[in-house]
Amino acid sequence: MPLLGPFQAEYPNIKLRVTFTDRYIDLIEEGVDVCMRLGPLHDSSLIARRLSGAGFKIVGSPRYFAKFAKPRRIEDLTDHNCLAFTFRETRLARAWRFMQEGVEKSLTPKGNMSFSDGAAACDAACAGYGLAQLQDYFADTAIAQGKLVFGVGQI
Repeated sequence: MPLLGPFQAEYPNIKLRVTFTDRYIDLIEEGVDVCMRLGPLHDSSLIARRLSGAGFKIVGSPRYFAKFAKPRRIEDLTDHNCLAFTFRETRLARAWRFMQEGVEKSLTPKGNMSFSDGAAACDAACAGYGLAQLQDYFADTAIAQGKLVFGVGQI
């Protein structure tokens, strides 16, 4: 969003219509000129460019960690309120994935809240409601502002 103002200033004759959706759309059929998608690229005849990669971080608020000790191992997460991200289509929670000693491990988050929006999950973690596994682009600003801290010692 912060880039839209400078873009519009440089190209004032371009009208922007910004739409957010997590459903897979047919770009040609719906008349979309530019699209940013997250996740794996599906077979397509369209031109695609990778903009960036995103990592995941387990984070919690300082307020949360004032009440509960930081987990040090993946197994310790079962003792915490883990805020789940759920896919809108299936309503299933996204598994939290980890690389530990070169081996991928996963954990289904267990907690009292789930969200189908990453920004909402970030806001809930900032409010101290529990731990969240968030993409860098959600967590980094909140970490820099001191609203979130890394939530896991050695994972």
